[in-house]
Amino acid sequence: MAVFYKIARDLMKGNFSLILHAEERMDERSIFEGDLMNVGRTYFEKYYHEKRNSYNFVGYALDERVITVACQYYGETLIITMFEEEE
Repeated sequence: MAVFYKIARDLMKGNFSLILHAEERMDERSIFEGDLMNVGRTYFEKYYHEKRNSYNFVGYALDERVITVACQYYGETLIITMFEEEE
């Protein structure tokens, strides 16, 4: 549980890095860093995805779309990607 709390805190504060793939997907989906930070504040579901080794948070973008943010730590750096729930 402590890992989920740490990730949520880092999401809220914007303490994360985006890989190129994530930046491209954000552009395609009109998702912004503020949306990701908002998921850290508004998530209503969290789960560990064993196959992908990621901690996932489902919450609201600033425009109230439901998005999932998938997170992993690489050392102390939080790496994320995201997708809309309809996908």
